[in-house]
Amino acid sequence: MCKKTAAVFLAAFAFTISFAQTRSLDFFISAGLQNSPLLKDYSEQVKWSALDSSILSASRKPQVNGIGVIMAAPSYKGWGYDEAVTNGANIQAVAAVSQNLFVKKTYAPQYEALRIQNSSVNNSAKISAHELQRDIAVQYLNAFSSFQQLDYNRSLLQLLKQEETVLESFVKQGLYRETDYLALDLEKQMQEVQISQLMIQYKADIGQLNLLCGITDTAYFEISNPIITSSIIPPSISPFVMQFRIDSLRILNSRSLIDVRYRPRFGWFADAGLLASNPALMYRNFGFSFGFMFSVPIFDGHQRGFEYQKLGVSESIRNNYQQFFTIQQRLHINQIQMQLLENDKLIVQEKKLRVTSDALVTANKTLLDKGQASVSDFILAIKNNIDIKNQLNQAEITKLQLRNELNYWNW
Repeated sequence: MCKKTAAVFLAAFAFTISFAQTRSLDFFISAGLQNSPLLKDYSEQVKWSALDSSILSASRKPQVNGIGVIMAAPSYKGWGYDEAVTNGANIQAVAAVSQNLFVKKTYAPQYEALRIQNSSVNNSAKISAHELQRDIAVQYLNAFSSFQQLDYNRSLLQLLKQEETVLESFVKQGLYRETDYLALDLEKQMQEVQISQLMIQYKADIGQLNLLCGITDTAYFEISNPIITSSIIPPSISPFVMQFRIDSLRILNSRSLIDVRYRPRFGWFADAGLLASNPALMYRNFGFSFGFMFSVPIFDGHQRGFEYQKLGVSESIRNNYQQFFTIQQRLHINQIQMQLLENDKLIVQEKKLRVTSDALVTANKTLLDKGQASVSDFILAIKNNIDIKNQLNQAEITKLQLRNELNYWNW
């Protein structure tokens, strides 16, 4: 019997310790941002873009290649390849170097494309982090709502246990009937079941929150009151708006990349090594050569004009999306602000109900302690009280949810 008692005590102690610790919304947001594989992906993409820039810079430097050729074109009595063309054989072992010149304007749009890509990745990372923070806050509020209901029902259970002891003595004195005691005891048992159900729901909500944030800890903790303040980011620096601007810059840059293809190209080349057609005399055929190269496009069937038209269509599509988003953003903000005003009015009403309900419970408890109150009236009063508290809690949670959603769109 002592071992069982000790085991129960230790379990209760461990339970109390686990719930003595609290975790805040900031804790979960920090963990979620740190563990997000998508945000890590964006971070790696930034490194990838830096490597692309290094590769582009390396391509501007002289390019050196080794070339080796051994070719034989045998002929017999006038049959075979013309020796005036093939020289009968070709032995080549040279190192060749080449480099394009005057490429600053040619490479500038390519560097700009990489800068735009890097800006796009960084901006997408900001948007993804913002969406993740919103989702974490939503799940945190769900868990907090369950925890508040659990806390209210625990307080109610504690009150019922206190009154059960009082009522038991009154039943022995004949002031109350046995059925009154049983009714109160039944309500206490129902609250114990309700608390168990709420505990299961709270643990499930915490589990979903841990899953969303990439937290592997299986312990369950109390969570502190969420603090969600209103915040507004000017449109000029909003990542939502910035994404459309980046898309516009990408289209403009694509036009520059098209123009680059029609610029004249100028460069130099040189090689040194062995180039011979007669193996017997190849020791005399070591040498070098150098020169310049130039190319300019003349006519391609008006492809550039068609490419410009495609970019015009892309810009029109981008502009349509931006206009639609601007309208939707404003509608969301207006709708949420209206809901906040209506919810604030509801909270005021719920708070008045709670004051009256608390007073009614206190009055019934005082009378019950004196043996002058109806047990059924007391039970009805505490049931109404817990319902009002839950309604007020839900209204306050809804306010935080609306504020969280408003912060998402006001960004």
